[in-house]
Amino acid sequence: CLSSSNERISFCAPSGVKPHNILLTAQKRRPKVADFGIARAINSATLTMADETMGSVHYISPEQARGGFLDARSDLYSLGICLYEMLTGKVPFDSDSPVAVALMHIQEDIPLLRDVDPYAPEGLENIIKNLTAKSPNDRYQNVSALIQDLKEIREDFDAYIPIIAENDLENSDTEDIPYVKKEPKKKKKEPVVQEEYYDEPRKPKKKKKKKKMTKAKMIAIGIAAVVLLIFGIIFLPKIFAKTEVVPKIKGMTVEEAKETLDELGFKYTIVEKKYSTKYDKDYIISQDPKAGTKQKTSIPVKVIVSRGAKEVEVPDLMNKTEEEAVEELRALNLELNVESGYSDNVDTGRVYSQEPSSGVSVKEGSQVTIYISKGEDTVSVPDVVGKSISDAKAMIKDRGLIIGDTSYETSSKYAKDKVISVSPGSGTSLSRGDSVDLVISKGKLTTKSVSINLNDYTESQGKSVKVEIEYIDSDGNSDVIYSGTRKDTAIFSVKMKGYGVGYYKVYIDGAERGSGVVTF
Repeated sequence: CLSSSNERISFCAPSGVKPHNILLTAQKRRPKVADFGIARAINSATLTMADETMGSVHYISPEQARGGFLDARSDLYSLGICLYEMLTGKVPFDSDSPVAVALMHIQEDIPLLRDVDPYAPEGLENIIKNLTAKSPNDRYQNVSALIQDLKEIREDFDAYIPIIAENDLENSDTEDIPYVKKEPKKKKKEPVVQEEYYDEPRKPKKKKKKKKMTKAKMIAIGIAAVVLLIFGIIFLPKIFAKTEVVPKIKGMTVEEAKETLDELGFKYTIVEKKYSTKYDKDYIISQDPKAGTKQKTSIPVKVIVSRGAKEVEVPDLMNKTEEEAVEELRALNLELNVESGYSDNVDTGRVYSQEPSSGVSVKEGSQVTIYISKGEDTVSVPDVVGKSISDAKAMIKDRGLIIGDTSYETSSKYAKDKVISVSPGSGTSLSRGDSVDLVISKGKLTTKSVSINLNDYTESQGKSVKVEIEYIDSDGNSDVIYSGTRKDTAIFSVKMKGYGVGYYKVYIDGAERGSGVVTF
């Protein structure tokens, strides 16, 4: 509103905003405000509206109901009533008497939105509180602030919308203008009558012309004064504000950033809230200007605040290739970790397991591990024949197989502790964990001739005797290797086959007569 010392002119709708005057276009359903016919200039005598009620009392502001000063904030109150009705289906105050409704607007608080709809966002309830505060200074001071909060709620139903009255805004308390009843109209000595209603046009008197000029000048002076006042309120604090170095608030919580800026006299404004995998919820993602920049404290520091990491569901990656898994996870902003293993049920090169499993909710940036199949878990038996027992066992274990039965035999080909044979044979395909049997050489068999002199075991009388030679190997196994009749004075050779160290016994006529050691 524009004002001067003796006259106040308003171009607001005196009845306030109400649903009856809000139309929606047919094509894009854009809202249009209609019925501007009642909007008119209001002088100081009619501003209190003590003798008349304009528009619907259900949408009237408290200051309008008690005949106070009106401005754009009065329309914002009416708009808040419309928003409440749109959300709940009913007006907040209703009665059979218009006077009773007007008194409710003056004395009672608007019923809480969430008492009517428990599922309504708290931020939307706070917007209605900011629109319908009893004092105009506790409401939104302009439509831009309202639009910013509405956009905030539209983007995030959980967004925090502060209550203006609780945050101690810098607006000073408004002193209510007392109710002023209109004085009875006094009969004017020279009533002003429009000239077209006279048969002959009247010539304006010099005195009246001078009075009109005075009013015009006073209005002009009033307008200039208001402009200068607005200029002083808005720009003078900025002009005379001190200059400070902007501190680093990136990475701080909103509360920490506020405290840091308050110490230097800065304010901040949140220009955007967005999801972030790097910063937790309510942490500062970026600031403008950057830390270290010199700036007047009257200019707010612009910040972008994190909403935290967005949660997504892990997709089903089973039986997909590694490339397909990478593409799906990248689209959801998830990290990938690849492992490999054997699977009897999934083809080579495809996912046979994943962690976490599909359907689990995780934060963006979380890691998902997939296991790629290397095919069936089979290996071939290594060729260990002729290898030492220690080497053979190591080769078998490296293939994921285990050592089964181990037996020992003499060998004509392999030396002691060498592998004679393996079962199953070398090259056979086995599943990991199957066992392999080994046959180990006790030693390589060799043949040695041992001379037997019967004179050493008899009295040498030249008579015939029955002779037997028994051989005992290093394992204790025994075998008769010679049996025959000889003169008790005979000397003959016996071939013995064995390994390592063995010994023999000489029997004459069934009685043991002596023994000897054989080294192969």
